[in-house]
Amino acid sequence: MTLQVNSRLLEVRRWTFAYDEESAPVIDNVSFEVAENDAVLLLGPSGSGKSTLAYCINGLYPEAVDGHSDGTILLQGQEISSYSRSDISRRIGMVFQDPESQFCMVTVEDEVAFGLENLAVPPEEMDARIDRALNWTGLAECRRSKLHQLSGGMKQKLALACVLAMEPGVLILDEPTANLDPLSTREFVCMIDRLRKRSSLTLVIIEHKLDDWMTVANRAVAMDRRGKLVYQGGLRDFFRNHEEWSREEGIWWPTAYRMGKDWRAQGIYAGSHDPLTERELLAGIQEPYRGWAELAAALRCPDAGVEGDPAASGAVPPRCGQEQALAVKSPLMTLNQFSYSRKDKSVLQELSLELYPGELLAIVGPNGAGKTTLSHALAGILSGPSQGEIALYGRPLSSWNERELRRQVGLVFQNPEHQFVTSSVFEEVALSLRIQGMPEREISERVQESLRMFRLAELAEENPFALSQGQKRRLSVASMLADEQRILVLDEPTFGQDAYTAGQLMNLLVQLKEQGKSVVMITHDMELVRQYADRVAVLIAGRLRFAGTPFELWDYSSDLLEEARLLLPIPVSVWKVLGEQVHLTDQERLPYGITEH
Repeated sequence: MTLQVNSRLLEVRRWTFAYDEESAPVIDNVSFEVAENDAVLLLGPSGSGKSTLAYCINGLYPEAVDGHSDGTILLQGQEISSYSRSDISRRIGMVFQDPESQFCMVTVEDEVAFGLENLAVPPEEMDARIDRALNWTGLAECRRSKLHQLSGGMKQKLALACVLAMEPGVLILDEPTANLDPLSTREFVCMIDRLRKRSSLTLVIIEHKLDDWMTVANRAVAMDRRGKLVYQGGLRDFFRNHEEWSREEGIWWPTAYRMGKDWRAQGIYAGSHDPLTERELLAGIQEPYRGWAELAAALRCPDAGVEGDPAASGAVPPRCGQEQALAVKSPLMTLNQFSYSRKDKSVLQELSLELYPGELLAIVGPNGAGKTTLSHALAGILSGPSQGEIALYGRPLSSWNERELRRQVGLVFQNPEHQFVTSSVFEEVALSLRIQGMPEREISERVQESLRMFRLAELAEENPFALSQGQKRRLSVASMLADEQRILVLDEPTFGQDAYTAGQLMNLLVQLKEQGKSVVMITHDMELVRQYADRVAVLIAGRLRFAGTPFELWDYSSDLLEEARLLLPIPVSVWKVLGEQVHLTDQERLPYGITEH
């Protein structure tokens, strides 16, 4: 996009930022422009300085930290540093990566009102703004709720409501949908797009998972892991001209783009350009009615008539028939009619579920369903009244002492900071190994290998609390995996991760599963469920509503999927559309063979 001089809303000119003058810059000589009503995706691997750059654009850095900067950032032709704090808040709103870091009140309505009071909004106008912001974000019924009662996803919505109430012209979104369920994510993106079109809202979006944003964003700004600018310009041109670089740096590709590349090579997709959305992918498929055999082969679906031995070609995923294989095993952990209440409010209700060795169980459901509470129950860290029983190796969880239990069950918290107890990245991973009495030489080797795997080696001496959110998440996983427990419970393990580190993590979890361990993963990422889960449990309002294979879930009642606020992964959605086009039988419609492309 060529910008006219009078169309420039934000200008970043040769901007460099470091946390102190002697350290390497986090952002290194970056220049780009944002026009009014642009929707810019700020791309880069985890730890590349994207959030830091957002804080600089919002005027928080370097003022709020002991940082050193060089260069200029202009808003409507005027240096950011010349604006007062209240003026910037009126003009540039930001939803932080960690929403809790921007809260300071007790109730939802007080939190939204706080920013408006600072802007001296008249009381008669304030109430209407609060109502409007809470309605936009689906929090109207929570207006008088206490913040500590909200789930992580609901807190993320509240952070957005607080910003929208102030009606800024520029909105910076730092991974705004990371903790939202799939349907809430799509609704959130659609809402932002409507606001942008209605009020000329300008967007700067930091995000790793790009599928839902492809219909909104029109430009991209990309940075490498050293904080240097690699690209600014059109979104489609970025993927076309920077494929190899983006793959090496761990930039997620839109699912439709990845599928379109594969299918073009096989003569199935014939669109004029590589697709960025599911609609573009479907529109460019070459006559699926006549070429279903080839298309089914591309989807690796043996039930659709592909000739040859599917197992020999790797078409059948190893989890097919997994439930039958699990049935002959003894469970590691069993929930029997387990219920839990908090302050007389029922959170979990009569859950019965087994965890087997050698499986990856995904737990999904809407925000506020009780998924994080369930993870705490599995790890034995809940306090308060409960009914029913959770048993580990047939022995009630309540009868295990703390040390014994920690050797058997590991938990990665939704908020990684909740588990940090040391002052360096190295010591955080080494801690549990030292508790086990491992020799120091072996500790050093294992920690260094773990840090290399999670791209944390250069940060070994850093304080865990000084890391980016994505780096904190990787550290929390690395420190937990060092303990080698039999059951691993991970709450949103790929939150804030680029494609490389997410892939490394999931491959590691698969290896642990193959060693006979049980992996429980709470996630909103249905593509992860599709690729990696052996079974999936759907939790709604504290009740278990479904437990089975992912493929059985895809073919389940659409009413359940809607109630659980789930969406089909794009490959499954495409498969179903194409299956309907060629009038497949019910048996052929089951997407049992879809695997990773």
